[in-house]
Parts: sequence; structure tokens; C-alpha cells
Amino acid sequence: MLFVGIDIAKNKHDMAVIDSKGNILLKHLNFANSKEGFDKLHTKLMELASSHDSDICIALEDTEFMV
Repeated sequence: MLFVGIDIAKNKHDMAVIDSKGNILLKHLNFANSKEGFDKLHTKLMELASSHDSDICIALEDTEFMV
């Protein structure tokens, strides 16, 4: 299993990936909050899943809107 953590923001998002043993597979990838950015995310996730022959579990931070 690969574990993906995504820090979400308004204009861009940051991602890191570890495997089930805690090895860091991807320390940092940022992608835009746009179709092109999500295409980049999809491509990277499919590449990682394929190269490690593994499923992926994704977690997003819970962001509160503060005024």
C-alpha cells in the first residue's frame, strides 16, 4: 500500500508519498488547483502505483475557513 498525503490550498496543493514500511517515495510534489495540475497528480499517482505494484490510500488535510 502507498500512502499519499495532500496539503490543500486555494491555488496549489503539495503532496508526499510513503510506502507501508514508512519509506519516503516522494518527498514533495506540488500541483496547481487546475485541470493541468490534477492531470499531473493523476499521472504521478498512476506511475507510482504501477512501479510499486500497489494500491494507493489518499488523505487530505481538513482545512477550516477562517475569517
